[in-house]
Amino acid sequence: MLIGGIWQYTSSGSVSGISGISSGIDRNYFNGSRARLLALANNIA
Repeated sequence: MLIGGIWQYTSSGSVSGISGISSGIDRNYFNGSRARLLALANNIA
């Protein structure tokens, strides 16, 4: 699903260093610039 340039491509991923989650980790792709991502993360978009 694509929402505002962020696409969740799996809900069963894994990330090194994160354990104890039996259902998996969401893995996402952002289709935009680093500046846009930082603006979204800091709620200044």
